[in-house]
Amino acid sequence: MAFISSEEKRQILMSLRSAVPATRFLMLKKLAEISEAEPEKLRALATQDEYTFSDILSAVVHMKNHDRDEVIRREASITLEKIKAAVEPKHVVPITHCGTCTGLIDIGWNHCPRCGRETTSTTFQLPRCPECRGYVKDTWLFCTHCGRKIREEATAAKCQNCKREVEESWILCPYCGYRLKRV
Repeated sequence: MAFISSEEKRQILMSLRSAVPATRFLMLKKLAEISEAEPEKLRALATQDEYTFSDILSAVVHMKNHDRDEVIRREASITLEKIKAAVEPKHVVPITHCGTCTGLIDIGWNHCPRCGRETTSTTFQLPRCPECRGYVKDTWLFCTHCGRKIREEATAAKCQNCKREVEESWILCPYCGYRLKRV
């Protein structure tokens, strides 16, 4: 099994927190590449070093929501989706932390496992399976808890030039630069 070394973890976190936009952008590209080419590395990191994985996710989410550079915000959004796809179904929702001790809190937990505080203020706006009421992701076709079919598969939009999947709202393909629609 492939692993991310301690030095690689340090380099990833330093690059994601860099003041230089190009450094952040290149690290996002590298994380997206790892997510697609070597997802086992991210799955191993998520299970064996959840705190570093959480720090990486938090940095990417912060860039997606708050970076000054629109290109970096877009790349962070793409990278986040690729990371989620690589480690799914374990991390399908934003990671939530206890308000008291910052311990990780998972769906359905009523108390923090680290400090014992009640976590009833933590709410998740996730869809549930109509059959078993288990939490599901809106992109899933089947419930991972009971196996019931949740929805039909939607056909994804593709770039006419490079044939990669793109979002309907995009004007340019982020992979090849092809103009997807006129504004």
